[in-house]
Amino acid sequence: MRVYVPLDFAGLERLSTVGELGPPPLSAYAATPALGEVHGSDDVEELEYAAMVLAGSRAWAVPVVVVAADSGSVRVDRAAEPGAVVVTEPVPLAAVASIHVAETAEEELAWYAPQELAQLLSSL
Repeated sequence: MRVYVPLDFAGLERLSTVGELGPPPLSAYAATPALGEVHGSDDVEELEYAAMVLAGSRAWAVPVVVVAADSGSVRVDRAAEPGAVVVTEPVPLAAVASIHVAETAEEELAWYAPQELAQLLSSL
């Protein structure tokens, strides 16, 4: 499942140095059926974008960082808001699809490839 994990700068550094997102459990967002109900859509791309934006709005630091990754160790957090999931195992850097960063909470998230991680860290 594609998950969108809100991070702070330290979490992004950990991804670079340790090579994984973690330690678990990780709060994240995904295109869940509940998110689809709220948005009135079953379009996966639309719901994944909504999950990414939701993760960005829940980021607790500036710059706003959201990592999109694929994980098979996800459970839906039914007690939380629609789209909320918990990643129960570390996510290796190889499973990261993209990194999204905004300098402020008001900016649109910019897209970066995982291969740009070192360059991104040096520019933040």
